[in-house]
Amino acid sequence: MSIAEKVEALRGLLSDHMGCEVDKGFTFRTDTHWFRILVRDIRPPPMLYVSLSAFEDHDVEKIWNDLERQQVPEMLLADPAQNLLYTRMGEVKKYDP
Repeated sequence: MSIAEKVEALRGLLSDHMGCEVDKGFTFRTDTHWFRILVRDIRPPPMLYVSLSAFEDHDVEKIWNDLERQQVPEMLLADPAQNLLYTRMGEVKKYDP
């Protein structure tokens, strides 16, 4: 599966699980790919960043399982101003792009 296909698959999983639109961004300029979670009445929109190396090293199922295990969808909705980064090591941490 290509990186672009993995990005689209993860966008779909986020959208389906969170019940909202997810803008998938477009760039790995900073070695990350961003996803903006568009939830009505939540401003600023929650942001999840996934490192390029994570997409290169892992399949979408592994990334998604890590995000679910660490309750990332819930964290994004609970504190939308907090940007989160999923790393190659499967960790999620606060991120300041």
